[in-house]
Amino acid sequence: MTLTDQASGSTASAMGPGGQTGRTGTSGTGDGGAGGNDGGPDGQAGAASADSELTSLLKSSTAKWSGIVSGASQAASLELATNTNAIALGGWNGGDPYPTLAQFQEMVANGEIGYFISGGGMGGGPRGGNSEVAAWVAANFDAQTLGSSTV
Repeated sequence: MTLTDQASGSTASAMGPGGQTGRTGTSGTGDGGAGGNDGGPDGQAGAASADSELTSLLKSSTAKWSGIVSGASQAASLELATNTNAIALGGWNGGDPYPTLAQFQEMVANGEIGYFISGGGMGGGPRGGNSEVAAWVAANFDAQTLGSSTV
């Protein structure tokens, strides 16, 4: 179920955000992220492209933000791969407390976010407000694995 579906009370198929204990973020092929080049601003090697299953899912989203991931590099890669809008949980490098849990919950309630994406080989733990958001998502949605990402 998408975040949008739950907020609107729809009974779409059971698919939703994941709640891994690892850092929320990336989609990709598991070699360091969803980037398109060898290393981005966060110093991690990027995958050639986002997983095709994940990109198909995000392309089907009608939400303002098709997905939310940790860090701007991952969000940008998804935007390029899907021609949709993705938002960076935690700002540029995933360490800023934006959106806060309350802001995120409001965005979900307003149907603005389609999917919460975590996994993909980043490692590390959530930083800033990310851990609260990830914990709330894990407590309220079922996870599904698409390629190397948990949605």
